[in-house]
Amino acid sequence: MEFKFSFLYICFAFFGLLATIGCNSDANKKQTTESVPNYEGNYADPHVILSENQEAVGVLFDYYTQNPTTQKQIDENKIIDYIMKLELPFKRTENGLYYYITQKGKGPNYVKGQPARANYRGYFLNGNIFDSSYSRGIPINFKAGMMVAGWNEAMSFMNPGTNAMLLIPSHLAYGKKGFANFVGPDEVLGFDIELLHLDLK
Repeated sequence: MEFKFSFLYICFAFFGLLATIGCNSDANKKQTTESVPNYEGNYADPHVILSENQEAVGVLFDYYTQNPTTQKQIDENKIIDYIMKLELPFKRTENGLYYYITQKGKGPNYVKGQPARANYRGYFLNGNIFDSSYSRGIPINFKAGMMVAGWNEAMSFMNPGTNAMLLIPSHLAYGKKGFANFVGPDEVLGFDIELLHLDLK
């Protein structure tokens, strides 16, 4: 009887051990195959359908540098990280300007020297606003081509009535010098722009 009891006990213990190993193995498999977030704004799962915005954002990750060494690369990474959080379909120009048209205007696009009027909000990527026509209650009057390089480039594909968000790397903004007491060196800038119609009569 003692032998039978011992034999049965050993069998139960052995099968229990196998079951435990099997469960741990399954758990490990689940951990290694579990979907994890990636920079495309969704999960690395081929069965997950990305929204149009997420697909547009995912394309920008091609410009992300894993180990940035230049200021341009650092700025670009900051901008892409910012866009990933917003999940908005920004587009990128060859010069590295990022823009998102929230409302299309009417008429021909601006050309250099053309008078323009706009309300705008200028901010850093941490959300702090450094300048705003809204807070002053007065739109700014200017001519296309007389602003920072990123804003000037954006004007070439915008027309009166356009509303847009711009994300401007430092080399297209105020660069290493910054601007007075408003913008420090090597700052990435964001602008919300509302281009107003001009009465030229």
